[in-house]
Amino acid sequence: MVNLSISISIPNENYSGNCNNIPDFARADWASIYALLKSINWPSEFTNCISATQYWDKYLQIISVAIAKYIPVYKSTGITNHKQHPIAIRKLASKSSVIGSCTVVLEPMLFV
Repeated sequence: MVNLSISISIPNENYSGNCNNIPDFARADWASIYALLKSINWPSEFTNCISATQYWDKYLQIISVAIAKYIPVYKSTGITNHKQHPIAIRKLASKSSVIGSCTVVLEPMLFV
């Protein structure tokens, strides 16, 4: 029997160690990230890697650069201001959750 365990941790050092700084993926410059990742000569980047850990560390290093350059951060205040939807929308949502929880079994149609 072979047991395999994988642990993945992503360092968050690009955000000055402050847990209130959160990457704002909605405002990311995805075109620039795409261009950066496309321009990388991946085989040459991984030339000196021997183990899976070295490959993973190199990949994280590259992705960290892209995140630091093209994904802005915002400082979370810890206060959330959720807008409440109008009552008609809330009723529709509650009905859809009830309808969505029902299961429908369709019998196969036989053509003779």
